[in-house]
Amino acid sequence: MKTIYAFDFDGTITSRDTLLEFIRFVYGTPRMLLGFMLCLPWLILMLLRLYDNGKTKQRVFTHFFGGMGLVEFNAHCEMFAKSHGFLVRPDMERLLAQLQAEGTEIVVVSASITNWVHPFFEGQPIKVIGTEAEVVEGRLTGRFSTPNCYGKEKVTRFLAAYPDRSSYHLIAYGDSRGDREMLEFADDGVLVRSEECGVRRENCESPKAAQFSNLTPHSPLPSLFRVKREERLASLVALLLFIAVNVMAISKYFHIFSLTGKAVWKQFVWNFQVSGFDPITYTVLTIWDASYNPFRHPLLAFFLYPFHLLNEGLTALTGMNLVQLVVMLPLVFFAFYSFIFIYRICREIIGVSRTDATLLSFLLFSFAYVLLSFVVPDHFGPSMFLLLMALYISGKSLQRGRSLNITQTCLLFLFTAGTTLSNGIKIYIDALFVNGRKLFRPKYILLAIVVPCSLMWAFATWEHETFTVPREAKAKAKQRAEGAKEREKLFAQFRDTTSLKDSATIARVFNHKMQVLKHERWLANQQKPGNAHKGKPMEGEGFMKWTDATTPRLESTIENIFGESIQLHPRFLLCDTLRNRPVIVTYDSWLPYAIEGFIVVLFFFGTICGHRSKFFLMAASGVAFDAFIHLILGFGLNEAYIMTAHWIFIIPISLAYLLRALKGRALLAARLSVLFLVIYLYAYNLTLMANYFVGWK
Repeated sequence: MKTIYAFDFDGTITSRDTLLEFIRFVYGTPRMLLGFMLCLPWLILMLLRLYDNGKTKQRVFTHFFGGMGLVEFNAHCEMFAKSHGFLVRPDMERLLAQLQAEGTEIVVVSASITNWVHPFFEGQPIKVIGTEAEVVEGRLTGRFSTPNCYGKEKVTRFLAAYPDRSSYHLIAYGDSRGDREMLEFADDGVLVRSEECGVRRENCESPKAAQFSNLTPHSPLPSLFRVKREERLASLVALLLFIAVNVMAISKYFHIFSLTGKAVWKQFVWNFQVSGFDPITYTVLTIWDASYNPFRHPLLAFFLYPFHLLNEGLTALTGMNLVQLVVMLPLVFFAFYSFIFIYRICREIIGVSRTDATLLSFLLFSFAYVLLSFVVPDHFGPSMFLLLMALYISGKSLQRGRSLNITQTCLLFLFTAGTTLSNGIKIYIDALFVNGRKLFRPKYILLAIVVPCSLMWAFATWEHETFTVPREAKAKAKQRAEGAKEREKLFAQFRDTTSLKDSATIARVFNHKMQVLKHERWLANQQKPGNAHKGKPMEGEGFMKWTDATTPRLESTIENIFGESIQLHPRFLLCDTLRNRPVIVTYDSWLPYAIEGFIVVLFFFGTICGHRSKFFLMAASGVAFDAFIHLILGFGLNEAYIMTAHWIFIIPISLAYLLRALKGRALLAARLSVLFLVIYLYAYNLTLMANYFVGWK
C-alpha cells in the first residue's frame, strides 16, 4: 500500500497566510489596508461567524483582483513565489525534500488560490489542490470557479483526485480549524500548535510525522480573538453601540478635522475638547512623529505607524483627511474585544451565568468614561483592552495551574507598557500571582523583567533624544526669536516716546520695565486654568513634578473618581480643567449621589465575596497601584476621571463574585439592581453625550 502525504499550505508549509502577503506584494501596504477597511463589515460578520468564510474571502479577492487580466495575475503569482521563498519553513522544506528523495507522493491541499501556490513548487513532483479563480474572456471575475477549499471541501477535493481510499495510507499535516476535517479523515493526522505550556501533538502515529510534528509552534493568540457562539449576540449588540457612539463623536469635528493643508497641531489640539482627552493621535496619523511623551507612552507612536500609512493613502485618494475614521477602526476593535474579555472573565474565570456575564459586561460600558475612552483619540481605550486581555490570560493560567512563561510576559509587557508605561507594572503584578515563587528565579527575573524594562527605558531615552529634544529645542528657538523681535519692537517704541536722552539710562529703565512686564505675564499665566488647576507638585524635578499635593482627595473621590467616571456632570459637560472647568464639579440633585452610593455599596459587598479569590486579589492589586499613584501621589488627580478605563473594570468583576455568592430572591434582587443600573446609566450618559456631540436635547 502506497503512502500519500497531504499538506496544508498557509501556516503549515509557510510561516504565515499568503493571501495577505500576496495582496501586499501586488498593491503595497497602504492600498491593502484601505481595501480591508472597505471590506470590514464582512470581515466582522465572518469573525462573529455570521457570514461564510468562503464568501468573505471571495469578496476580498473580488475587491483586489476582480477584472485583472489572467496573464498579469499569473505574472504577479510567479514573481511573488520567487521573491517570497523565505515564507517556506526551513524544517518543512527539508521534510518535503526528504519525501521526494524517497519517491513518496505529496499533495498540497490549500484554501489559497492555486495560481500563486503552484509556483512555490515549480519543477517538483508535488500536486496542488486548491481554490480556483473564475476566468471569463481572459480576465478574473473575482469569483471562485470551485468552492473555497476549506474544511470539508478539502476532503471532497482530495477524494475527487484519489477516490480509492483503501489503496493508500494518508498522512495529513495542518495547523488550523480549516484543516480539522482533513486531519480526521487521514490515517495519521498531525496538528501542531503551541499552547501556554508548550507544543501539543494530536493523533501523531507515524514515526516520520513524529519527527517533524514540532516544527510549527503557532501562537495561541489567534484563539483569543475567536468569538464563541454564546458571545455572538451580546457582542454584536455591543459592536453596534460602539460604532454608533463613534459616529456621533466624529460628527462634531468632522467639518474641521477632514480639511487638509492646515497647521496640524493647531487644527486638532486647539479645536478638540472632550474633557481632558488629547487628540495627539490625530496629529500622529496625519503627519507621523513620535509626539507622545516617550517616558509615558514609549511605543505608542510606533504602534500607530501602519494607521498613518492607511490615512496617508486615504487622503491621497479622497482629498480629505479621514483620520477620524481611521482612528475609529482600532477604537471599535478594542472596545469590542474589551467587551468580550470582561464577559469571559465573568463567565469562564469567575463562573457566573451567561445572563449575569452579559449584564456585567454592558454595565462596564455604561460607565461614562469607559464609553468615552473608546470614542476619543487617546490611549485609554487601548490600555483597557490590553489590561483586560492580560487579566484574562493570567486568569486562565491560574485556572489551569500554569505559569506565564518568559515570552508571554515579555509580549504582554511590550504592548501594555509600550502604550502606557505605568501599566507595565500590572503585568508583573499578574505574573507574581500566576507564577508565585517562580517569578523570582534568576532566569525569569533577568529575561522577563530586567531585560524588557531596560530595553523599554533605553528605547524611551533614545526616542526622547531623537524626537522630543530637537522638537523642544526648535520650539524654544522660535520662542526666543519671537521674544527678541517683540523686545526690539517695544524698545523702539519706548525710545521714541521717552524723554530720557542718555542711552545707558534708556536701556536700564527699559530693562526694568521688561522685568516688570515679564513678572506680570507670569502671574497672569499662573491664574489660567491650565496652571491654576494642576495642583502643587510634591517636588519640581523628575517624576515627582507630575504629582499633586494640593487637590482635595475626598472631594475628588466623590465627584470625580466615583462620580464623573460613572455619571457625567451636566454642568461643565465634558469641559476641560485645563481650559474652562473647575477641578471639582457637583451634581445638581441627590439622585446621582444615590446612584453612586448604591454602586459603591454593591462594590463593597462584591469585594467581601471575592476577597478570598486569588484572581480577584490579582485584579484588585492592579487597582491598588492606580489608587496609590492617583490618590496618594496625586498623579492626574485634577482630572482623575479620564483614567477610568485603567481600573473601573474591578467593579463588574467584584459584582460577579457577589452574584455568584447569592441565591434565590437575593440573587434576583441583585440582578434586577444591575439591570436597573445598566438601563439608567445608558439613558443618562448617552443623552448627555448626544447633547454634547450632536446637539440633541
